[in-house]
Amino acid sequence: CCKVLRYAHLGIAVSNLPSSIEFLCKIGFNIIESLSGEKNALLRNRGGLGLELFLCDQGIEDNKNILMDYPVNKYPGHTHASFTVPNTLSAKSYLESEGIKISGERKYPGNDRLFAVFARDPDMTTYEFEKNFGEPEDVTVTRDLIGYPQGLDHVGIRVYNPQAAVKYYAEKLGFNKMIKDYEPNPERLKNGSPWITRAESEEGHCEINFIINANEEATKENKLLANGIVRPGIIYTAFQVEDVTLAEQNLIAVGAKVTREDQIKDSPRLACLVGKFQPSPPGKTSFFLEDDEFNLLRIVGV
Repeated sequence: CCKVLRYAHLGIAVSNLPSSIEFLCKIGFNIIESLSGEKNALLRNRGGLGLELFLCDQGIEDNKNILMDYPVNKYPGHTHASFTVPNTLSAKSYLESEGIKISGERKYPGNDRLFAVFARDPDMTTYEFEKNFGEPEDVTVTRDLIGYPQGLDHVGIRVYNPQAAVKYYAEKLGFNKMIKDYEPNPERLKNGSPWITRAESEEGHCEINFIINANEEATKENKLLANGIVRPGIIYTAFQVEDVTLAEQNLIAVGAKVTREDQIKDSPRLACLVGKFQPSPPGKTSFFLEDDEFNLLRIVGV
């Protein structure tokens, strides 16, 4: 239907703009003042990834992320954003020096190397800093080396039906290269390792980590947008395509759940985003795409 070229930006709901901006600037982002205001902000990192921040309608409860911090209920949704760093130990030291608490680490049995660290923003949204391949570089990590040269390594999207999700993203968006999969454990909560799929283009590649431990099905709406209330977290991932109009036509032709940005106000599930997301610049357009588990994507042109 269409072929993803790269990550364009993430749409993130927050409860307090100044504190979220302060956190994100520590991990490599810079605010674009001319496109920011009291209720939303646009940031960009050195690798070119944009972040659209907007105020949520309801904050977190008990200092817990609804997608990540309830061990019994695992809902579909965007779980985290991951950035490549040249040296994870150095990245950990940098984050701690900036007052950012490390919420988790990733190591493998029989290997003392630190492959990734995790941190939470003020609303408990999860960010990962990783180096999976090659030896750690002999550098001191600062904010300018997070998300550079590649603005974003991947997003994590939790799904209930991983086989169907892989097929959907391959057929609809060109994520045709399976990097990692395995036979899922029937006990869903034990499936901690992701399935990884990739869309490749002449300019590089774009990966998704499907988190396959969902034990709650999304039957009618996105958990972060339930009942028309926007909650903190990664609300959508924006992908860039060569021709957004053609992509929209092709997706509609195969029955995909497509909503143009100028139709959002009429959407029962997405009207809550009116006045929150950044509209396209003059002369351009975009549309929103809900996958079969109501994970929300945005498709933008070059």
